[in-house]
Amino acid sequence: MVVFLVVFFFTIFFGVMMLGNHMSHLIERITSENADQMLYDLNQELDDQLKS
Repeated sequence: MVVFLVVFFFTIFFGVMMLGNHMSHLIERITSENADQMLYDLNQELDDQLKS
């Protein structure tokens, strides 16, 4: 019974850690795409200001 509880606990713990890791990578990918777009927009604005 104790072995089952220990295995069950670590299985749940491992699953939560894997889910957290996956969510972290998704958030990182989304924010990096937004950051790339924001930097591109800022670069365009600065180029327009320098030309005028």
